[in-house]
Parts: sequence; structure tokens; C-alpha cells
Amino acid sequence: MASCAIGSIDRRLGGPDNPSGEIGYVFSVATDPGRRRRGYARACLEALRGWYRERGVTKIDLRDRAEAVRRSP
Repeated sequence: MASCAIGSIDRRLGGPDNPSGEIGYVFSVATDPGRRRRGYARACLEALRGWYRERGVTKIDLRDRAEAVRRSP
């Protein structure tokens, strides 16, 4: 496997900008160090966004850690 992205759908209290209260949560994105900088993580995230879109989820929460961003091989 070159890369993967894992997410879930959480249900929270709805509001005016999100009546259903459903929020997509991306909690893991990883790419094999030897395969970085080829667009694999982006493709995984786009697929995950499509999965959310198919289910009517319009808000997505993605948090990162500074030490996980743009690691060099």
C-alpha cells in the first residue's frame, strides 16, 4: 500500500449552517516514505471527500500535527 486516509462520520447537534449535525472527521493520512510527493495522499483525501459527499456530509474536520506535516524522506 502506498498511501491511505481514514475517516468517520460523527453526529453532533445540528445548527443553521449544518442542520443534520453530521461532520466528517479525517483522523489518519499516511504515505509510505518511499512513495511521497507523488499525489497519493491527495488522491486518498479526494476519495474520502467523495465518500462524504455521497452521504451528504458537507463539513469535514481535519487536524494535523506539526511533526506530521511534510516530512522529508
